[in-house]
Amino acid sequence: MSESEKIKAVVEDLEYLQNNWFSSPKDSELRRGSAILRRLLVENEFGNAWRILGFLKEPNIIATNLDEILKYYDPKKLVYAFAGGAISKGVIVTLKILYEGDEQDTPKETIEKLMHYSYSLCQFLSSATACFKGDVIRRRELIQYIANVKGGVHLGSRKKREEKLVRRVSKIEKQLYVFDNEGLYHEILSIGQCLAQSVDCRSLINAYHKHAT
Repeated sequence: MSESEKIKAVVEDLEYLQNNWFSSPKDSELRRGSAILRRLLVENEFGNAWRILGFLKEPNIIATNLDEILKYYDPKKLVYAFAGGAISKGVIVTLKILYEGDEQDTPKETIEKLMHYSYSLCQFLSSATACFKGDVIRRRELIQYIANVKGGVHLGSRKKREEKLVRRVSKIEKQLYVFDNEGLYHEILSIGQCLAQSVDCRSLINAYHKHAT
């Protein structure tokens, strides 16, 4: 595939997310679409297209900073936490936490800022998307899990690492449902929407179409 064909594929995938992942997609569609996120983010096709089109630094993505929010909770009393952030059935569902301790006296403004945190692409993939009984699941890990296990994409060459990931992430399945979506699928939806609605995603698409004409 030529360089121009690769960029075209990236743009088409991003436009697919913009057009189809904001209308309450079912888990089955998110499962199939997870392969797109794997290519764009884990395999870095989005970042590669960004650089080829002449942009500097890394693209930025706004999302919930669950890592910082978790610092306000005793990990021994935290059952689960989901970063969320996706629009589902016209409602933004973000930051779902089940905590067995006393109610946290956290400044509201602090939480609001952390729910709209600006990540570089690399930071975004390394950041927490969920936590279950002290085990933090990163956004990169969730994409790999859904694409590899649920979506039928091949396992990586490091099979033992993949098997460990499956054991870890599977423990958090069915702990939470958001409308029609199982909790982990809502997280995948959140990741896809954060990417698709980011300013830099739109900048890349506009740059491509301007160049194409």
